[in-house]
Amino acid sequence: MWALMSSPLIIGTDIRALSPANLAIYSNPAVIALNQDPSAGAATRVWRHLCNDTDAYGQCETSLWVRTLANGDFAIALLNGANSTINMTAVASDIFLYQGVSGTYRPAPQLSQVWDVYDLWGNRMSDNEAQTIISANETVTQVSMNSTTRYNATAMSYAEGLIANATALFATKVGQLAPGGTWTAEVARHSVGLFRLRMAEGGMRRRDEL
Repeated sequence: MWALMSSPLIIGTDIRALSPANLAIYSNPAVIALNQDPSAGAATRVWRHLCNDTDAYGQCETSLWVRTLANGDFAIALLNGANSTINMTAVASDIFLYQGVSGTYRPAPQLSQVWDVYDLWGNRMSDNEAQTIISANETVTQVSMNSTTRYNATAMSYAEGLIANATALFATKVGQLAPGGTWTAEVARHSVGLFRLRMAEGGMRRRDEL
């Protein structure tokens, strides 16, 4: 969520003591790319629902957050504050709620498009790869542009990497959002499902199909 809000990403801990799992989360390039997006914007909460799956923290809630990115992509976050895994659904009319023309009956043009959906947690490095880095056993100094788990922002900025379709910045393509359709994802307890939506090639529907 810090990345989605363009907040400063600061780790207040001894990085030598990080667990492999935490290093894999903190260094996920597909998530950092949201933080480094040239728009420098923030996500907006579209809806929030209370649920009855309570635990020691009290009543839980679920919510949908959406952010528009500089290149026309969208990022969506499905927050599951429940104490159990939930299948959460976001409908296109909610995702593109703020793209409609205010004061008119014109729907958001994004509702007529097909969107490729990328799971931004899909390709984070394995615990084994992270442990190799923590143990200072990493011998490869150059990160390939074809790497799925790491990204060299010194060689190419995140904005440039998105234009170049750097694999690590998109993580895993997991499906498509059809025009006016819905996206459903299984989100673990106390967790966030984080996705990037990019208009599919040839994704604009013809006027006679609408």
